[in-house]
Amino acid sequence: MSSMNKVIFKESNKYNLCVEILLYLLITIIGFVILLSSCLKVKILYNVYAIFFIIAALSLVAYFASRKKYDYELLMFTLINVFVGSFALLNYKYFNEFVVLSMCIFMYTAFNATNKWYYAALLNSRNDAYVVSKASITFLLTVLGLFVAISFYFKSLIAHEYLGYYFIAFGLLSLLEPFMKILIRNNIINKYLTEEKNIKKEKSVKVITKEKVKPKVVKKEEPKKVAKTKAVKEKKVSKTKKVSKKNNVKEK
Repeated sequence: MSSMNKVIFKESNKYNLCVEILLYLLITIIGFVILLSSCLKVKILYNVYAIFFIIAALSLVAYFASRKKYDYELLMFTLINVFVGSFALLNYKYFNEFVVLSMCIFMYTAFNATNKWYYAALLNSRNDAYVVSKASITFLLTVLGLFVAISFYFKSLIAHEYLGYYFIAFGLLSLLEPFMKILIRNNIINKYLTEEKNIKKEKSVKVITKEKVKPKVVKKEEPKKVAKTKAVKEKKVSKTKKVSKKNNVKEK
């Protein structure tokens, strides 16, 4: 049981957690800047691609600052922002702003959900308890993104304000992930999750052993065959005795 606990819970790097917290804080601040731009009557929507490029630059810096081994989530997040920003730049002048915003948020949500679900599946395969935080935040971000994308498409939202609220909510929900990681390291939650995982493992092992292990069938010799072999041996012994008697008689 203790060996399983050590495998499931690995000490996370505090520096990497600080980098993640700083990145999501900056995204939240970008959301507030978009809200302020609506008050100052700045046409930030015509340069919405710049928002995605700024987030891409920030996430790229965060990726190189943390450099987790075999973890490319932030790098993929950078590429997602570059792709969506390029899409907004190429299409903003030719289509209605609400349609472009709806498509941008929809693609942003779909790509981010795919990226995060992939790494949640990897964590689950490694029996890492941080899968709880990753999966729950991914679900909330997906619901948020779909709601905003559909609302933009039907023009039921004020573009400036709700784009700002979207990035604020995105940043705050993403901030929950590193904080949930810190909570999971708590001894009480740690014990609960590890015990639950160990019980599931033990059940699966029992099922596998029942299926694979079959009773060995010991073949017993038939009594008839044993009796026949004994009779043959006795005949041979009697023949050898008779031959030896005849030889003794001749010699005399």
